[in-house]
Amino acid sequence: MPLVIRAARPEDAGTIVGFCRALSAHEGLELPGLDEERFRNDGFGPDAAFATLLAELDGRAAGYVLHCPIYDTGDGMRGRYIADLFVAEWARRRGVGRALLQAAARSAAAGDGRYLVWTAMRGNRAARAFYDSLAEGLEDLVVYWTDAAAFARLKAG
Repeated sequence: MPLVIRAARPEDAGTIVGFCRALSAHEGLELPGLDEERFRNDGFGPDAAFATLLAELDGRAAGYVLHCPIYDTGDGMRGRYIADLFVAEWARRRGVGRALLQAAARSAAAGDGRYLVWTAMRGNRAARAFYDSLAEGLEDLVVYWTDAAAFARLKAG
């Protein structure tokens, strides 16, 4: 069967959350706080925080990309932030990751978006080699992240 990229549906929650956990394990991170209920609540409906595309290869779920709106004031452009991109081990090097990013780019363009941005773990050489074949890495850019405690402190002032 051919590769199919489609919008995720609420009933895909278990598959996507499983992939999300596999991604965290692959990167050596703690298991994510995302569960099926949160995925369904935050990923669907008129106030969805993100959109998810699911790849199916040979009739099996093969990977996903989760993306959300972002804006660049420097160029005055809408875009999409790729929060997660994951391809199951058995489906890697078969064009699934590229197809997912292409579909995310088309989704962004449908909403007047003109760029994608994503990050990669510095030690994930395979991912970085793949991304380097698609886009320019910004080596001078430093990413800052507030965990829950730092966010609470910042919010409190």
